[in-house]
Amino acid sequence: MDTAQQPVRVTVGETFDVPLEGIPTSGYIWELDPHGLPDEVEFLAAEMRPATGQIAGGSAVQTFTFRAVRVGEGRIRFRYRRRWEAEPSREATIKVSVRAPDSR
Repeated sequence: MDTAQQPVRVTVGETFDVPLEGIPTSGYIWELDPHGLPDEVEFLAAEMRPATGQIAGGSAVQTFTFRAVRVGEGRIRFRYRRRWEAEPSREATIKVSVRAPDSR
């Protein structure tokens, strides 16, 4: 199943976050697809926090942070899977449009 995400529009040099909700206590985590990072962005960091108002053992939000490095369009792909399983149970794709600093 592919999870639809809102497109991201940024300017070269800007950073942006992609939050994805999951249930890590079940063994599932979101990960950046090894072939899913376009040349227009660079991966900076990933962080996991409990979802707002959730108790321990519940859902969490994994936030992936990227920086726009060159003008163009691409797609960032994520997989939601258990580390010991080859196939993901879900996938997410984010379309990214990066423009030059002077363009409007």
